[in-house]
Amino acid sequence: MSLVPSVRSSNIDGYMVYPVKKDCCCSSWLEERWQALTTIFPPKSFADQVFADLAARYSEDARYYHNLNHIQKMLKLSFEYKHLAQDWTAVQFAIWFHDAIYAAGAADNEQQSAQLARCCCEAFQLSPKTILKIEKLIIATQHRSEPPKDMDCSLLVDLDLAILGAGPAEYAAYAQAVRQEFGHVPDVDFIQGRFAVLFAFNQRKQIYQLEPFGERFERPARKNIAWELANLKP
Repeated sequence: MSLVPSVRSSNIDGYMVYPVKKDCCCSSWLEERWQALTTIFPPKSFADQVFADLAARYSEDARYYHNLNHIQKMLKLSFEYKHLAQDWTAVQFAIWFHDAIYAAGAADNEQQSAQLARCCCEAFQLSPKTILKIEKLIIATQHRSEPPKDMDCSLLVDLDLAILGAGPAEYAAYAQAVRQEFGHVPDVDFIQGRFAVLFAFNQRKQIYQLEPFGERFERPARKNIAWELANLKP
């Protein structure tokens, strides 16, 4: 997926922005969280346009799960575990940008999203060290088999995977939303790919890296995965 699709219409300090869709809906809570994060990084007009751009991206028609609701839930959960973060600013920016560019099944979503985050954070004049950290965090959400060795990477990955340990009804809705995002994929191919992903998670010694997440989500995640594996049928 191209980093700069043809629908983007303007450029601010190297950061390409979407035109905002008229039906783009974003909660006031999310907007407040963005303003709190970016208030020390002038100018405000740029922060406002980046927010509108992110809201438009996460409101794309094909996003049934990787949307603003996902970002809001991750942000809210992150505040419960803020004490675990080593670089809170980096973790927050990574949450906002980790799915900014998303095409179902694409192998480079995280790399593209990390590049987008770099463009924004350079314009905000964040330190090179912080920008590198944000990129590293976003790449970690590829959820490779090897566990993250960095505390903040573990925190972000556990936040992203918290949905696996949701209640049965919420998990079922999540599973359905994922299938909708892959609506262009035939059932047989989707089932094969989804089974492989879930089976790989189920084979891990532990799904969650941080103890508080393991205590809260590990057991229900195992139950949810077992349920979905048993129900993956054409």
